[in-house]
Amino acid sequence: MLEATLAADEEQRLADLHSLEVLDTPAEERFDRITRITQCHFDAPIVLISLVDYQRQWFKSSQGLAETETPRNISFCGHAILQESVFVVENALLDPRFADNPLVTGEPHIRFYAGMPIRGPGGHKIGTLCVIDRQARQLGTSDKQMLKDLAAMVESEMNALDLAQLKRQQDHEFSLLQSVMDSMSSTLSVRDIHGRYLFVNKEYELVHQRLSKDLIGKTVFDLFPTDAAKISHNADRKVIESGSVLESQSVVVQEDGEHIYQIIRTPLYRSSGEIYGVCVIGIDISQRLASEQKMRVGEDLLLSVMNSTSSLIAVRDLNSRYLFVNRKYEELIKMSGIDILGKTMEDIYPSEFAKKAREEDLLVFQSAESLAIDSVFPSSDGDVYFHSVRSPLLDRDGKIYGLCIVASDITQARRNEQTLIENQSLLESLNLRLSNASALHNAILDVANFSIIATDTEGTIQMFSAGAEKILGYSADEVVGIHSPAIFHDMNEIIAKAAQSSLELNQTIAPGFEAFAAKVRQGGYDHQEWTYIRKDGSRLPVMLSLAALFGDQNSDANINPNINPNITSNVNSNQNLSLSKHQNKQDTIVGFLGIAYDLSEQKRMDKMKNEFISTVSHELRTPLTSIRGSLGLLSSGKLMEISPRAHDLFEIAKNNCERLVRLINDILDIAKMESGSMTFDLRPHVMQELVANAIAATQAYAELYQVKLELQSEQAPMTVLVDADRLLQVMINLLSNACKFSPKGGVVTIRLQALLADSVNPTIPANPASLRLSVIDNGKGVPEAFKGHIFEKFAQADSSDTRQKGGTGLGLSICKTIIGAHQGRIDFYSKPNEPTEFFFELPVIQ
Repeated sequence: MLEATLAADEEQRLADLHSLEVLDTPAEERFDRITRITQCHFDAPIVLISLVDYQRQWFKSSQGLAETETPRNISFCGHAILQESVFVVENALLDPRFADNPLVTGEPHIRFYAGMPIRGPGGHKIGTLCVIDRQARQLGTSDKQMLKDLAAMVESEMNALDLAQLKRQQDHEFSLLQSVMDSMSSTLSVRDIHGRYLFVNKEYELVHQRLSKDLIGKTVFDLFPTDAAKISHNADRKVIESGSVLESQSVVVQEDGEHIYQIIRTPLYRSSGEIYGVCVIGIDISQRLASEQKMRVGEDLLLSVMNSTSSLIAVRDLNSRYLFVNRKYEELIKMSGIDILGKTMEDIYPSEFAKKAREEDLLVFQSAESLAIDSVFPSSDGDVYFHSVRSPLLDRDGKIYGLCIVASDITQARRNEQTLIENQSLLESLNLRLSNASALHNAILDVANFSIIATDTEGTIQMFSAGAEKILGYSADEVVGIHSPAIFHDMNEIIAKAAQSSLELNQTIAPGFEAFAAKVRQGGYDHQEWTYIRKDGSRLPVMLSLAALFGDQNSDANINPNINPNITSNVNSNQNLSLSKHQNKQDTIVGFLGIAYDLSEQKRMDKMKNEFISTVSHELRTPLTSIRGSLGLLSSGKLMEISPRAHDLFEIAKNNCERLVRLINDILDIAKMESGSMTFDLRPHVMQELVANAIAATQAYAELYQVKLELQSEQAPMTVLVDADRLLQVMINLLSNACKFSPKGGVVTIRLQALLADSVNPTIPANPASLRLSVIDNGKGVPEAFKGHIFEKFAQADSSDTRQKGGTGLGLSICKTIIGAHQGRIDFYSKPNEPTEFFFELPVIQ
């Protein structure tokens, strides 16, 4: 198929066509009459008046064809407008220009075509009158002349203007426009570029007390004081010169006093684009401004009162969306009013608190009566107690549209009340029990290698054993009743523990004592390795076990800050104070007990063990590599012909040998990392490219497990300073694990994003100059009991001999070390019946 070339005057031709404003207009009888005559004369199934636009041919009149347009690149008319006279194709199937044209091979199956160009007002060929047949045929001389004459009729009709009809239409439109403008409550005037009035509406006449006949043809200087006229004239000139809309205000003195008008000036354009005047609309805004001023005064007064009170005030609608909060409320939830308005309680509070508050709102809406209630607000600074009163808000029709909450802080009163209760027989009872504790208890708790520290519920140290004194270098007098155990800990470890607890407990845990206690408060023990910082600044690795101290609510048991720090026993089965994770419902937590022992010797032994393993691994790797190569050569059959049974045995031996080599390589990597001898070739790399390489390297593995890899990445390049090979090792390990634990037909999502907020838990602060790579699968997730050990060496959720998933248990441990060496962090998020996400974060460089 040969497409028609563009006409030499294409730009002018299109301008000529568009000046007619006929494209996409309804059918007209004057054109349909001509096509019917043409169809009858030529006895043809299809006759068209076709106008050739930029990328299409559009049919102003059509006989025998349902379509209104077809693409220009396959049109016959595109060729016809390049001719000066009739363009004829007698048999399209025999014409190489059209033989494979879709209009020939498909509907309407064109065989014969004859088209005569028609010209627009500017003399350019804008389309054709064409005759189409589904049978091949010829066109005689007389028929060509007839087609020319009929095309001339189309051309005449196309360029003819019914001036009378146009005048009637214009008069009607002007009359309609005059009625509309006269019905406006705003003033409207039109002035030319010299400032002469061309039109004013009835409202303008009324406001300025001048008739239209006295204004038309005059300027503002003829009608108004010089200063006012100059301001108006200068504003008109600014609009004319800039071609932009100008808004201002003006004061107009009327019989009932001064009125303030909002003045809007708009430039008026001719069809050529030339500005010929200005339209000026004046809107009386006096009443609106007065009402707004009254409302502002009332609102400012009300807002001042509500912001000066010590109570919290909030207004919510029937859907519990916030309509207003005062300053005290903003301070409590640490959000500005702008960020709160329009949100629901679920957008701001933990789900349980929001659910309870919504139920209390519903009680007010249903009863239409006020509701007073005491409640606890969960704050990052500790629970706050409030006495709140909810009152329904009614509109003018008496219908409830929302409620107002006024809440008073009663936290201090609650604490004072609790203190009074605790300071009675509780302290005396506990002192008596502790002083009667056996010497055996003291000897056990004061063992030099164990640090035993007890605190109250707020984290203040109440007991400091002799072992703690020896290990940490502090005396009991220096810490009891003064400090929290946090002073012995590395702040970075506390922050990390707070983040981990926030994920596990699905609540915000602030870095501080609560990072230790949050998990224990919900029952059970917390057993974790920490770094103790001695008084002299030296560091000591310890294993710390933390448990809650419970007391019977009826016994008033508590920990007395005045007890002798050398009396350390507070566990006695005959007294109402116990240490357990399974307590009677009446028992309450009265403190916490932490027992730590020195890991230095164990670390030294681990180092010796690792060095031994490393040495053995080095000695094994060389012979194993040779054995693997030999087995591979034997199993290939290149050395000699072997039986299928022998081939299978060689394959089993080779695969087991490869597993041993991988294990030894992982062990050597671990040994290098732990000894600090592993070097990293840090260079700038675009993270998107590294991720693409990791996906490509894992694709075959994913196909083996029938898993699809899907990448979600931001487009802007993110550059990191990394060892590319080591980072690929991390990504391939995470991707392989995800594939291995995904169901068949599953999808593993790789998400690369700039780190603006923590995607797992928004309460955990994140470094905005970082990126996060997440690998997300839909497997069974990480077992709860295994979560705390997942990054340990040789750790496997299923360590049995019959486990279905292979592996050495070293991969994630190596990943954690590599990411740590890049100043990043690695973690995971896993919950039952939810996707499991393993992710690491790295700093981004410019």
